[in-house]
Amino acid sequence: MFIPSLRLNDKGIPILSKEDIEEIAFRIVKDYNPESLVKPQPIDIESFAEFYLKTEIEYKYLSSDGRFLGMYLYNNSEKVIIYDEKGQKAEYLPSKARTIFIDTSLLEEENDHRLRYTFAHECGHAILHTGVFNSRNNCNYNYRMASEPIIQCRKTKVECFKDYTKWSDTDRVEWQANYLASAILLPKRTVLTLASEYPNANLDPIPLIYDMVKTFNVSVAASLYRLKSLGIAKNSSYSYVVDGVKEFENLNNM
Repeated sequence: MFIPSLRLNDKGIPILSKEDIEEIAFRIVKDYNPESLVKPQPIDIESFAEFYLKTEIEYKYLSSDGRFLGMYLYNNSEKVIIYDEKGQKAEYLPSKARTIFIDTSLLEEENDHRLRYTFAHECGHAILHTGVFNSRNNCNYNYRMASEPIIQCRKTKVECFKDYTKWSDTDRVEWQANYLASAILLPKRTVLTLASEYPNANLDPIPLIYDMVKTFNVSVAASLYRLKSLGIAKNSSYSYVVDGVKEFENLNNM
């Protein structure tokens, strides 16, 4: 397993540029499944989490209202909070270090893309953010509700639009996990290979994004975010692309 060498700030947060994360993702994908760098294809992200990163995986309801989609536990804990849907109450679950928790609601078929991205996002935390927690019950900064050595990830869009100079520690950690998730699910090399088949993608990215959704088994949002991170389709809005992909799909199914 490839383990990146990370330079950390005084709070244990990695100091990383986009280029740094791209290189980490490239090295990881090359080690895990080099064929994914040659032929555009979906990464088996659950297998990656379980067998490559050697994490434990737990499917549990993580809240009463679906606010948390995933969590990553760094150290052993007796007090991981989950939601008992049958009993309609929160409860504690003893859990091992290096456990990824996925909200059970994501197992529904229509949530497959969000499930895959959530898995990849939690893998990003597992790879990058061990330094955030330097010992059991000791969090280096005030991460959301983190009385235990765990990162809880809310239901949010894949991109952070806030001015990066105003990012909090939480914003920075979440952006890093998101960017690494994107670069693993959608490797730069094969995305650019696919994009080369669509010379007008900057002006009209919809056919390319439709192809990315089918080829990499990711969402429209994840596809657009990845293209923008690679300097493609920068002026395309999310709402325009979503509507365009739906129309394109309808035309192709006629």
